[in-house]
Amino acid sequence: MKKFLLLGLIFSLSIYANSGFKDKDMDGVADSRDKCLYTPFFDLVDSRGCTVKTLASKDSGR
Repeated sequence: MKKFLLLGLIFSLSIYANSGFKDKDMDGVADSRDKCLYTPFFDLVDSRGCTVKTLASKDSGR
């Protein structure tokens, strides 16, 4: 069963990768619609790709 699920996941990812969806900052908003192209990875964004809330605190490394 695990092999079947893993195979399905790999197949799904390969279709997604070839779909032409580009999202350089990985915020879930396509680059063609993204108004804030380089939002930090841990930020929540609105439908335009701009930061709404930062999830990571600046002193989280302590």
